[in-house]
Amino acid sequence: MHSNLLENIATSLANQSLVYIVYLVGIVLAIVRFGKYPKPALYSLLAFIGMLLTSIGGTILTISLIHSQRQSGVSGTSISTQLMIIGIVRSLIYAVCLGLLVAAVYAGRANSKQRYRDEDDDEPRERRERSTKRAEPAVKESEKTTLPLARAKSPEEPRTE
Repeated sequence: MHSNLLENIATSLANQSLVYIVYLVGIVLAIVRFGKYPKPALYSLLAFIGMLLTSIGGTILTISLIHSQRQSGVSGTSISTQLMIIGIVRSLIYAVCLGLLVAAVYAGRANSKQRYRDEDDDEPRERRERSTKRAEPAVKESEKTTLPLARAKSPEEPRTE
């Protein structure tokens, strides 16, 4: 019976292997980007590790519980209650992990008044955008005077003012 338990656990984990690969890729990306984006990387690292451990641990715990309850002859109601508790705990942990992923998306973003840098550029974007704009004349609004415009005449007519 012990080998049957291990077979069930291995089969169940293998069925979820693609999801585990996504979690592992997320963990690797978070570690790689930690130096450049520490806050988002930390949040996503914690989220992916939490989801990976919860998924693996929950699967092992669920299958082990069913296997042990089947051998001991416990009622279906008792197993149902225990599985419901495991499901609730797993859902709460997943919710926290998803919250961390959402926080990672928005963590460290510059607000509209704050300068920020492009990934591939060392010059702040605001400075670069200002340097590409045309220079405005350095005349203050209070110093501007309105002058009468000369009436446009044809080139043959003498200009009188």
